[in-house]
Amino acid sequence: MAWALNAGEVPGTMAWTEMDVHARVNWWVWRVGAVDTIAVAFPGALGVLGDRLPVQDLVGFTSQAIVLCAVAREYGVTDRRQQVRLLAAVLCRRDLDGDQDGDGNSGQIPSDLPHLALHLIGLFRAIGDELAKRPRPRGVFRYLGMLPAVGALVDYVGELGALVRTAKAGQGWIAAHLGES
Repeated sequence: MAWALNAGEVPGTMAWTEMDVHARVNWWVWRVGAVDTIAVAFPGALGVLGDRLPVQDLVGFTSQAIVLCAVAREYGVTDRRQQVRLLAAVLCRRDLDGDQDGDGNSGQIPSDLPHLALHLIGLFRAIGDELAKRPRPRGVFRYLGMLPAVGALVDYVGELGALVRTAKAGQGWIAAHLGES
């Protein structure tokens, strides 16, 4: 069992410790990310109908966040605040430097039902908007992904490309903001 894990260059093995940081980042993208991307691309099997469901953005955002956190750890970034800044910058295009309470809201929740319902609707829209900011497949993949049946395969290739760009953007952010190379 140990030989098989070492041959697969799994984290924690001797082969893993012998890999440089770029090889370990590639491992996270091309092994973990490639498997996660199957779940991201699955709604594409429904064609244009699958694109109407917010599931793909949610799962895609989650997959990219997992890989970005792994990239951060490979570069020695284990502080949660720094990881959150990285995720916000790469996935949501937000700069959290000095951002205390981005919406200026006092944190109070409306007490009557109609206002609460409107508040929740706005909150869910805002969440959807943030999920949609993540790096996405290039345009050609988005259009071809609308085709029924082959949409899942096209979405897979497009989402994998977006994941690779996400990991590179994460590495760039770490180098620019935390002085790592």
